[in-house]
Amino acid sequence: MRLAVLSPFVDRRHGTERAVAELVERLARDYRCEIHLFAQRVEDLRIADSEAPPREGEGRILWHRVPSLPGPHLLQFLGWLFLNSLWRRGWSLVHGAAFDLLVSPGINCLHPDAVIVHAVFGRLQLLSSEENASVSAPRRMHRGAYYRLLTALERHIYGNPKVALAAVSRRTAGLLEQYFGRQDVCVIRNAVDTNTFSPSRRLARRKEARREWSLPENSFVVLLIGNDWRVKGLATMIQAVAALRDLPLEVLVVGDDDRRPYEDIAGRLGMRERLHWAAPRSDVLSFYAAADAYASPTQE
Repeated sequence: MRLAVLSPFVDRRHGTERAVAELVERLARDYRCEIHLFAQRVEDLRIADSEAPPREGEGRILWHRVPSLPGPHLLQFLGWLFLNSLWRRGWSLVHGAAFDLLVSPGINCLHPDAVIVHAVFGRLQLLSSEENASVSAPRRMHRGAYYRLLTALERHIYGNPKVALAAVSRRTAGLLEQYFGRQDVCVIRNAVDTNTFSPSRRLARRKEARREWSLPENSFVVLLIGNDWRVKGLATMIQAVAALRDLPLEVLVVGDDDRRPYEDIAGRLGMRERLHWAAPRSDVLSFYAAADAYASPTQE
């Protein structure tokens, strides 16, 4: 089976993108699918040589590099929608072949066959409308326009019964029913590779990980991983730890978001030294090895 999979980028440093990487690997290896990955950037994934003929009975992953546009996120997204469609059409015309299935994790094209839904932007738009007034007006306007576009696309795509939807949780399936009347959503949870993620492996790396992130051995470390820290509830976590200042609590925050507002909050509460920051990376186990607990006080 020849599948076209659409994702702006694929790596093992981010949650949704890691799930996509491991999905296409298994589709190629275990189900012998020919995966055509249309993406702007791909890391940590074994890509086949497009010039080499496929081996009989083996699947493979081919990467079609889609150009990216500079500018604000809204413009980049519109460029991504147009260019990945153009690249797919171009490949089909040149090779005189069609894709058996067009699969998209989220909103990445106008006419997918199947969508893996990780989040519903109609819900995120509601949370965005409650954004703190300290955020600049241009940024609020840009984010509002971006969410309005995505929610319109969700109505167009998720409301179409011909598009198969797979939700990563029952809650997401419930939101798809609530917002789009879809009662036929299949729930397929993201799995965990227990060869990599296990209590024994985590504990074996604890001392090394604590040293790497400069965490005291006798402290209790709470971990938060993700982007859009406002929605993830990082401010709430900082306030909670500040209220328990007599306990040896430390916070390890992993993500790409702007940390300056949260450093300001921590500074006002006198707990800046208890915050530790890290950029995402493929060896995500190092973060869990350093921590004692994971917390997600998300606004969702």
